[in-house]
Amino acid sequence: MFLHLEPVTVVTLDDPREAMGVKDRVRLAAAIEIVRRRMLENLMLGGVTIVDPDSTFIDADVVIGQDTVIEPFTVLKGSTSIGAECHIGPHVYIEDARLGDRSDCGPFAKLRPGTEIAEDVHIGSFAELVRTKVGRGSRVPHVSYL
Repeated sequence: MFLHLEPVTVVTLDDPREAMGVKDRVRLAAAIEIVRRRMLENLMLGGVTIVDPDSTFIDADVVIGQDTVIEPFTVLKGSTSIGAECHIGPHVYIEDARLGDRSDCGPFAKLRPGTEIAEDVHIGSFAELVRTKVGRGSRVPHVSYL
């Protein structure tokens, strides 16, 4: 009677939450939180300091160098690249932009798509940069729009 059935394979998981079913938006949010937390933990194990992981959002494609500090309420999206020994935040939004080594950005700064920041640059508070290239050692003053 059961001869037509395929054999069953047992799968063991390191984290049982990986088998969680997603049947509604509440469970979807829980699954996203598990993946988000795992990504942040991997960054921290790789040498990035994330001051408040609960308030920080970092996309999967973002690359961050060692010894960089990410302050609370920071959002890093798209194909963003942050160099080593940078200081980001708090309340900074960066999307599809590049920030060179030893640069700092914020608080309350916004780097929009196409922005390229070289090494040793300071981006001041409330600055917004759109498709802008900033050279090495430059300083963008507070409350600037470039």
